[in-house]
Amino acid sequence: MDVSVIGCVVNGPGEAEVSHLGVAGANKRSALYEDGKRTKDRLDNDDLIDTLEARIRAKAAMLDETNRIKVEEIEK
Repeated sequence: MDVSVIGCVVNGPGEAEVSHLGVAGANKRSALYEDGKRTKDRLDNDDLIDTLEARIRAKAAMLDETNRIKVEEIEK
């Protein structure tokens, strides 16, 4: 899975368009991209990490199991 997190509204959208999930940062709320398309969702920067983690986990659950990252291996 490709995830992009770019803290710039100028370069962020270009990177997000080639990612499964992408965030283009802004001052208080950031744009969310899914499968290269901008969603209507704007993520509050104060909750960005928790919200993005939940979105990543949900997206990973939808992908083929052979492409999943084994969390247990990362936590070691």
